[in-house]
Amino acid sequence: MPTTPTTSTTVTIPAPALCAVSFVGDSLGAGTLRNGLADALGRVGCPLVWKEAYGGMPIAVGATLLARAGTAPSNVALVMLGFHNARSEVFGGRFPARIDAVVRAAGGRVVVWPLLASTSDCSAGYKAALVRANDELRAATLRWPNLELVDYPAFLAPHPEYSEHRCPHLLPPGYGAAAAWLAGEVRQVVERRAGHPVA
Repeated sequence: MPTTPTTSTTVTIPAPALCAVSFVGDSLGAGTLRNGLADALGRVGCPLVWKEAYGGMPIAVGATLLARAGTAPSNVALVMLGFHNARSEVFGGRFPARIDAVVRAAGGRVVVWPLLASTSDCSAGYKAALVRANDELRAATLRWPNLELVDYPAFLAPHPEYSEHRCPHLLPPGYGAAAAWLAGEVRQVVERRAGHPVA
């Protein structure tokens, strides 16, 4: 009786991504999303699995939307909120509670939140609001060990050419650069927290 030769097939199961990202943002978040954020995250091995961003998104709405992303298989919440209504939220004393609501809505995810930065055409009052908002974000890291801040002001400061001159919005190349920078920052945060070396 003839025998059929057997062949062995090795099935390679890809390793799970070190990170998967849910993203919520206001107009600056929407700008980065339109200019390559998903691709940039994919290139660093942190696929974007859920997103919601639009101009004028209040922080409270962002928190509500992020809570609805609870079924998305992600371990990172990338948050680009706080630029809209910055003065009223900060000087009205509501910003710390807004931060808490967003981080609470993220559940067990690591929350990566860029510090807020102004462009040169922003008013003195708006710039002052962002300085105070950033102080309140830093204070929130003491309440929320899963909150990680990344230095968007340091990224933006050397690049006045990114500004659209419509405070605090950027031109498409600026948003594209910000998207690539954000993706790298997300990856570094996740690697650091996982105990992996960061190049």
